Amino acid sequence: MKRLLAVLALAALPAHALDEAGLMQLLAATTEVAKPYTEKKFSPLLIGSVDSAGTLRYRKGEVLEKQVATPRAERYRILADAVSVERNGKEQRIAFSSRPALAGLAASLRGVLSGNAAELRKHFALKVEGNEAAWTLELTPTGDVLRSYVERVLVAGRAGRVTRIETFETNGDRTLMEIGP
Repeated sequence: MKRLLAVLALAALPAHALDEAGLMQLLAATTEVAKPYTEKKFSPLLIGSVDSAGTLRYRKGEVLEKQVATPRAERYRILADAVSVERNGKEQRIAFSSRPALAGLAASLRGVLSGNAAELRKHFALKVEGNEAAWTLELTPTGDVLRSYVERVLVAGRAGRVTRIETFETNGDRTLMEIGP
């Protein structure tokens, strides 16, 4: 009986707060992800959201890809120096040098999924809250170019798994991506 009470008492204690280094370590331990996602784009100019769904694929150091299944088939790949967009069998590459804000957003995804705080700090101030069971990482742009488009990015998850990415744009638009089980 005493042992059961001790176990219950320990379980009732609050989990230790997670700091930036601890979160990055958890994220870095995840080397591969292939999960379904849903994405909703909200805008003050629209009555409802624009919805899409598909699969998010990540393999550490190699692949970061969003395969859209609905409403139309598309594939987005974040490369070292560009984003590749494939639609209707045609590929378009958008160089980061021509769109610096896109480079910052790509770095946010790549940096979060790889647990690379140095990569994230090139473009954002970082704020971690929560514990291993439920954490949030707030990314606030530090550079003028990215800050003119993005107010903040809020990432949430459990342990080394990202479950939600919400991007708040300066024009009032908001994108919510929920990454499946």
